[in-house]
Amino acid sequence: MSEPAPPRPAPPRPGPPVAPEVYRRRRLVVLGGLVVAVLVVLALLALVWPGFATSDDEAAPAPAVTVTPSAAPTPAISPAARAEDDTALALALPDHVLRFALVSEGDSTAFDEQDPHEAWRVVYADGEGSGAAKVTVDVGQWTDEDDAADAYEAATASLGDPVGSGDVLVGQDVAGTYVRVDDGSGTSTVVWRNGTVVLRASGPSADMADVYAAYPL
Repeated sequence: MSEPAPPRPAPPRPGPPVAPEVYRRRRLVVLGGLVVAVLVVLALLALVWPGFATSDDEAAPAPAVTVTPSAAPTPAISPAARAEDDTALALALPDHVLRFALVSEGDSTAFDEQDPHEAWRVVYADGEGSGAAKVTVDVGQWTDEDDAADAYEAATASLGDPVGSGDVLVGQDVAGTYVRVDDGSGTSTVVWRNGTVVLRASGPSADMADVYAAYPL
């Protein structure tokens, strides 16, 4: 014998018949709601997954690269004081060249056999103490360019095979020539003539081409 079913509420009374245009409006409302829901979902996906809205074929923009030109090396020490009675030639010699600063200045005997009008020796270093790298420059000046040319030939006669050579230009004019020689032990020597002046510079092989290029005389 079956148990009696619990009482149920009465069903609602049927309403008036719905016109066809009402059904169409309902469909449009439902369709519009679906479109809005899809757009909301897509927006949420784009927020939480940035790659969702980007095609695999679209390449990511390349990061900007900033190139900063390297600055010329500067000395780590201050140059030595210059003599108050320096000549115009001595004053034309720089206080520093690249990372090397002037540490001493005095008379030079390097060109004594060629009887210069005056001659100087200046020494540059990239630091203090015996471990510092040094560049020694002997400078002589003659009153005549021919005598200076003879002194240049004498200064280069005993050097080995050059690793670099060429003209010394003052503006567009050739004022002399230069030669650079490597002694094979880590030291290079550059000798050049600029008019009536002859210079001989010796120092670390890795630096001497740049030292010659940067030297202002």
